[in-house]
Amino acid sequence: MKFLVTGGAGFIGSNLVQSLLDENREVICLDKNPDGNWSKGSLNYIGSINNVKLLEDIISNHEIDTIFHMAAEASVQVSLSDPILKMRTNALGTNKVLDVAKRFGVRKFVMSSTCAVYDGNTSPYALSKNLAEQMCEYYSRDLSVNVLRYFNVYGKGHRVTGPYTPVIAIFIDRYKRNLPLEIVGTGEQKRDFVNVDDVVRANKMIADSDLGYDVYDVGSGLNHSVKQIANMISEDHVHIEERQGEVFSTLSSVEKIKNDLKWSPTISVEDWISEQIG
Repeated sequence: MKFLVTGGAGFIGSNLVQSLLDENREVICLDKNPDGNWSKGSLNYIGSINNVKLLEDIISNHEIDTIFHMAAEASVQVSLSDPILKMRTNALGTNKVLDVAKRFGVRKFVMSSTCAVYDGNTSPYALSKNLAEQMCEYYSRDLSVNVLRYFNVYGKGHRVTGPYTPVIAIFIDRYKRNLPLEIVGTGEQKRDFVNVDDVVRANKMIADSDLGYDVYDVGSGLNHSVKQIANMISEDHVHIEERQGEVFSTLSSVEKIKNDLKWSPTISVEDWISEQIG
């Protein structure tokens, strides 16, 4: 059984790739970022999911059984300034991967989506992921497809710079550099934080399952305010201006994935932060 991870040099993707390799599974990684977090144990390709010829070569030559589709342009703020990029990657790119997967008889397709779709079409990012999900449903008549909607993912290997950096990563980095934690707006906005190890486990479990098409939340089922997270790390705070496109609260509903997949989150954000700041 061979696995293709698109976006496999990114934060979540690289964690999944390493976890699969640790289980002695054969992994092919496709990512457009040459400076990403690449694993030495996987077979790695630098390229875009919009390159159909590359997708065809990878999927056919390696007889791919399962695709974890994680490649995406993920920042809400960036999407406001460059909506075309979001649509090209998240909607059109997903369509291309699905179509090649169908033509070459891939057994399982696991799509990484986002809780941003619950906010309607409030940003080009949310709209592009919504369209990607609709394409997954369309192709599910020919492919075994499942969609996982991630909430606020944190954990090992997270970025500390750039537009996709999780707030927990930023806070811990500033704490370790003896800098005040910068809280956007009031800090009362709430987020459902889920550890990347739990997200990886959900991906592997659903890939190994025989579940038909469905969409599942992947979160903790709890939410914390940004100010509460900051207080777990440091009392040294400053507030900065609010960002356009931010939602006030996210909260997953994990009963369906618990019932259907027997998956539950196992890592609490409080315990993980405590371990990191020692």
